[in-house]
Amino acid sequence: MISTIEWKNGKVRIIDQTKLPERLVYIDCADIETLWNAIKELQVRGAPAIGIAACLGVILGIKNSKAKKFSSFLKELREVINYLASSRPTAVNLFWGLRRCAASP
Repeated sequence: MISTIEWKNGKVRIIDQTKLPERLVYIDCADIETLWNAIKELQVRGAPAIGIAACLGVILGIKNSKAKKFSSFLKELREVINYLASSRPTAVNLFWGLRRCAASP
């Protein structure tokens, strides 16, 4: 089975949709900037994949947080979410995923 998007070895691996159908090319996003660009440049396509990319992007953005207090962590989380939201401001599923990541339990 071919996955459109997955978490693999601490990175977000996506199929570069701009290369299809001629070639199957993967992009390994090790940082939030690479993922932001993949969303912006339409390398991630399809509403569900965009929502999942956003959620996995949040993990990329905060996984190395050095915050000692919850308030500091929450500030970092909001910055990551806002940054990812700027990648494609009209993508409904992007915002759905980001809102889910920001929601309190």
